[in-house]
Order: sequence, then structure tokens, then C-alpha cells
Amino acid sequence: MAKREPLRLHPHPRPVFPWIIWLLSSLFQVYRQMLIVAPIVMIPELEKNLKISQADIGIVISMAIVPLFLFQIPFGILIDKYGPRRITSAAIFTTALGSLIFALSYNTLSASFGRVLIGIGGAASFVNVVKIISNWFKPKHFATILGATLSLGMIGMLFGELLVTHHIKAVGWQTAMIHYTIIGVILSIFYFILVKDKDPAIRYDMNPKARDFDFSQSLKKLLKSKQTWIITAYATFSEAPLPIFIGLWAIPFLTTFHHFSLFEASFINDFHLISGAIFAPLFGCLSTKIKRRKIFLQLGTLIAAVIVILILYPLSESRFFWISNFFIMGIGGAAIMLCYSLMHERAIPQLTATSIAIVNTFFAFFGIAGDQLVALVLDHHSATSFSHHLRFYSAETLQSSLIRIPIWLAIAFIISFFIKDSKARQKYFER
Repeated sequence: MAKREPLRLHPHPRPVFPWIIWLLSSLFQVYRQMLIVAPIVMIPELEKNLKISQADIGIVISMAIVPLFLFQIPFGILIDKYGPRRITSAAIFTTALGSLIFALSYNTLSASFGRVLIGIGGAASFVNVVKIISNWFKPKHFATILGATLSLGMIGMLFGELLVTHHIKAVGWQTAMIHYTIIGVILSIFYFILVKDKDPAIRYDMNPKARDFDFSQSLKKLLKSKQTWIITAYATFSEAPLPIFIGLWAIPFLTTFHHFSLFEASFINDFHLISGAIFAPLFGCLSTKIKRRKIFLQLGTLIAAVIVILILYPLSESRFFWISNFFIMGIGGAAIMLCYSLMHERAIPQLTATSIAIVNTFFAFFGIAGDQLVALVLDHHSATSFSHHLRFYSAETLQSSLIRIPIWLAIAFIISFFIKDSKARQKYFER
């Protein structure tokens, strides 16, 4: 059977407009991240204004997390089937509506409902930007631009909490949330007006659809493919452990085990974001140029596992040792993120958002489950509480609990040998 190529269209692509579309999509990611983080820095105000306990505040904050990942696959299917313009515009508006309801909330129920809407709308953000990159840019640029998108997210994490904190302190939490509502509505309107589902002036059609194309049948083939689940399993065991360690337990470990101040621990921990932001697009570009993704996944997983062990069982106490280890760990994490590009290339473009949503959903729920497992072990071995809400964890307890992180990474390294490398080539048609 002759090899089929994507449909050739107009030879003169517009160089600027695709980047505007990408930027709008990336801004939705930053917006979602900002709303997820915001309540964490307003806990005293929420406790006072809503007259609820810290335990209830924890529930309110977490109400956005589960929908954020639970709705990724439905949004992935909708975006693939109907295009990103309408679906994502509605998702941004839903997120803004959730922000407004949260701002006007007067009890736990109304605040939780607002957070649920934020989580539901935010679930479309990452799968949307992946679909936009797939639809508007040539396949050879996909990994690099996705790396740049991830870099933007890391920069948002690095500075976002600081900006949100200053904003909330300046105007109050309710006014701040109303401001975020206005931003969301404006972003939704701009997205609906400016975004097209694909560029009619691109040189090649990134989503060639035969007249007999059957979305349901293609989805079934994706779900039946062994590689879909091997890549998902790899992502689950490689991507989930690092956010658990870096996002939740690295700072307590540094403050407890090595007696760093909270500021010093946060400063050291941020170096993984700096290196990740630098290397994510570089690895995307390099892996495309040499046409090898798998080797980067293996090296990244190995580096991350070794570095976590060195952090848990350090060979030095110098500041340079700690900064360099967290920096190198970010490099490993940046290489691991190529699993998104690999999944994209092993699925047909019409299922880009769905395939990425599958990966994201499974690794996220494993991350939540893994965090709960670590917390259970820590609580079982914790010393007497400082207060009703805070517990003291000994350094030895933290070490024995967090050693699970490199073990999970080692499992991912083994799984990586069963991945078939895409050679940086996009699959266009079902075989």
C-alpha cells in the first residue's frame, strides 16, 4: 500500500498568528494555575469570612483538584471531536464563573461549588494547548513548542504564587477573585473571537480526515493499543513521583533533616523549576533533531531517581550540593516530559487531546494516591502533634517514607524498555 501523506494545502503559512493562538492557550494554563493556588494563600481570610474550620478549608481547596483531572478525558474527546475554539471558550468561561461563585460564597457548600467549577473548566487547559500546537504547527516543531509551553507553566509556578499573594494582600481575597473572574471572561471572549480550530493557510493539513473517518472506531483502536498503556504506565510512575516529592515533601525534608529555614528550603527547591524551564524546549528540539525520544525518557528517569536518592541520603551539606542536585533533578524531569510528545506521535492527530488526557489522568490519580500513601506512612510514624493540626515528622521517618519516590522512578525506568520509539515521526492514518 502506498504511503499516504497529509494533505498539501496553501504554500504560504502565516508566521505570527499561530503564536498568538498558542499564547492565548498558554495563558489559560497560567490562569487556571493561578486560581488553583489562590486559596492556599488566603486561608486565614477564608477561615474568618466563611466561619469554617481549617479542616473544611482543606476540603474547599481540594474540591478543584479532582475535577481538574477527572474531566480531562471528556474534554480531550470533545476538543478532538468538535475543535478547541468552542469547547475551550466554554471551559474558560466556566472557570471564571467558578471564580465568581467562590468570591461571593458565604459558606462551605457555595465555596466548594465554585472550586468544583474552577476544576472542571481548568481541566481543558493542558489538553487544549496540546491540540492547538498539533493543529497550528508542523509536527517537527511539536516537541519544542510543547516544551516551551511547559516552561511557561514552570515560570508561572515560580512567580505566580508570589504575585497572587501580593495581589490578595493588596485588595482582599474577594476583590482579587472578582478581578480573576473579569480576566477569565475577557480571555474567554478573546479566545472565541480569535481562535480557529486549525489554520487554513498551513502548508500541510495536520488533521487529514478521510470521508469515512470514524472517531469512535479510532478511539477504540487507541484504547486497545498496547503502546497507549505502556506510555501511560511510564508517565504514571515517572511523572507522578516528582510533583509529590518536589511539591509537597522536599521543603519539609530540607527544613526537618537539614535545618534550613523555610526561605532557604523554598529557594533551593525552586531550582528544579529553573532548570526544567530551560531544558524542556531544548530536549524537545534535540530529540526531534536526532529522531530519538526513548533515550531521553530513560536518561531523565535515571537521573531523577539517582538525584532523589542523593537528596535523601546526602554526601555533602554545602549549599552548592543542594542547589546543583535540585537543578539536575529538574533536568531529569524535563526529559521525562517527552512522554507527551511520544504519545502524540503514536496516536493519529485527530486524537491528540484524548491521548494526552489519558496520560494526564492516570499519572495525576497515581500522584494523589501516592501522596496519600506517603502521608499515611508519615502519620503512622509521626511524633506527638505540635497542635491539633500540625504533626512533627522525624528526619528518619521522612527518609524511610520518601524512599518510595526513587522506587517508583525505577519502575518507570524498567517500563521504558517496552516503549517503541516513534523516531520523532507523527502517525497520520490508522493502519
